[in-house]
Order: sequence, then C-alpha cells, then structure tokens
Amino acid sequence: MSKLRLVIAALTCALALSTLASPASATPLERASVTSSSIVLDASGPPSDKARPGAPEDKHWWLGQELIPIGLRDKVAELMGPSFIDGDAPAKLNVAHVFFGVFIFLIGILMALSARRKIKGQVLPPNKWGAAAFFDLLMEGILGLMTSMMPREKALRFLPLVTAAAIFILLSNLLTLVPGFLPPTQSFNTTLALGSIAFIYYNYHGIRTHGLLKYLKHFMGPMLALAPLMLAIEIISHCVRPLSLGLRLMGNMFGDHQVLFIFMSFGLPLIPLPIMALGTLVCIVQTVVFTLLFIVYLALAVEEHAHDDHGDHGDHAKGHAHDGHGHAAAAAH
Repeated sequence: MSKLRLVIAALTCALALSTLASPASATPLERASVTSSSIVLDASGPPSDKARPGAPEDKHWWLGQELIPIGLRDKVAELMGPSFIDGDAPAKLNVAHVFFGVFIFLIGILMALSARRKIKGQVLPPNKWGAAAFFDLLMEGILGLMTSMMPREKALRFLPLVTAAAIFILLSNLLTLVPGFLPPTQSFNTTLALGSIAFIYYNYHGIRTHGLLKYLKHFMGPMLALAPLMLAIEIISHCVRPLSLGLRLMGNMFGDHQVLFIFMSFGLPLIPLPIMALGTLVCIVQTVVFTLLFIVYLALAVEEHAHDDHGDHGDHAKGHAHDGHGHAAAAAH
C-alpha cells in the first residue's frame, strides 16, 4: 500500500512535467506523420470548423476535435507560447499530446487508486487480474531488475518514479492502437520531457550519493593522463542521453502509428490485426527499453566503486545497458 501511495505521488509529478513540457513544435517526423495521416483519413472538401487552422494534429481527424472545444485547444496553445525551436506561433503548435497526456495521467491515477482499494488490508497478492495484479506484476518485475544492479534499499528508493515512468509510457504507447487517439509518446515534447526527467533524477542521486566533486571525478576515468579527454567524452555522453531516450521512443512510436494508418487505409477487414499485434509488441518493447536504460543510468550513477576497481556490479549494469540498446535497435527494425 505504501508503494502505491509513492507511485501516485511520483506519477503526478512525472506526468505533470511530461505533459506540460515547453512546446518544441512539430518535428519533421511529426509533420510527416500528420501529412501521411491526412492522406489516409481526410475526405476531400472544406476543413472542419472544429479544426484549428495550421495546427499539425488537426490536418486529420482525431477524437479531440469532437470532445475538446476548439477554444480550449487555442487557449492551451497560447499558454504554451511560441515554439522555442523554429518560432512557430501558438496557432501552429501541436497540443494533442497535452490532452492525451492528461488523459493517460488520469487513467494511471484511477488504476492506482483502484489497486490501493483492492489490496487494502490484504497480505496475499491478488488472485484475479485487475489493476492491483497489474501493479503487483509490474512493480515486482521492475524491482527484481533493479536489485540485480543495485542494493535493494536503493532500488526501493528509486522504484516509485521508475514505475510511474513505465506505466505512463506503456499506456501512452498503447493509445497508438486505438483509432482517433494520438499517443503522447509520438510527440517529441513528451519523450524529451521524460528523458529529461530521467537525466535530472539519476544525476541528482549520483551527486547526492557521492558528492559533487567525487561524482565528477568518476567522469575522468582511471588514468590521470586521459582525464581531460575522458571528462569531455563523459559529459557529452551524459548530455545526449535525454535526446537519445526521447528520439528512440518518439521515432519508434511514430513508425508504428504510420504503419497502422497505412494498413487501416486499405479498408479490408482483418488486415490490420497482425499489424496491431506487432504494434502491441513494439509498445511493450519500447517501454522495457526506456525503463531498462533509466535503471541502468541510476545504477551507474549511485554505484560505489573506486576508479581502479569498477567491480562486477558496474560491469553487470553496463551489460544490461548494452542489452537495452540491442532491444531498442531490434524494435526500430
């Protein structure tokens, strides 16, 4: 029960930051996405009066056009302000990821509250599938993975935020399979925010565990002569991690969404079902990849070792990092 309360708090924080990320405007992939989607879904004729002219997500139909007033979407775009990448005006900003991000946030909170009510006063794990069983299975799996890379007490400390990120990403990815829904993880705004949260979180705990100077000393490697070079390489490597996490997740979900759009455009029954099954696998794999890399970064940041003796624990964590990158490459193909 205490774990679920921590998950609720962490989910609130993580999802608020990810869904209200500053507008990076539509990336080239997102522009291509709405263009090809409009080819698939748009009927010829005048634009709908429920669409925002110039907005990327409104170049094809989506559920928000029917359920979210255009005035509210315009207001959210104005609050977000101009794009900081290419200076797009608020009228041209993609705001679908904000609304669907909030939608996923509410689903996650409701699931956590339902699970908390189900397990209240119980000692044994739930014997029927539901929200409580889902949380129990997911958290035990993540905790087992974390304890293989770090001490259990540290794993328990990091478990709430890692679980919250995994739940948000998984539920967001699965929206790809529902017609009319636009997954938040298809927007680089959302995925970059999630990557930035992971970056800030593991660096914060690395500094908290070792102290700032000792943490930076780990970047310099075991040889003093190579310290300047190693420091530069490590800083660059760490700075690109949020971009790597964000681009990998966004690119894979963009590709999955586009393939599903194309097969649905054939208008033939049962044709999209194999693609939807494959898409479900992609959604799960991408959640595992992001979560695994997040755990690896945390394990390496808080690991206790000397420069001349990295130990098996660090090698084990780095081995998992390579496995995570391998899964990401397989999912991309």
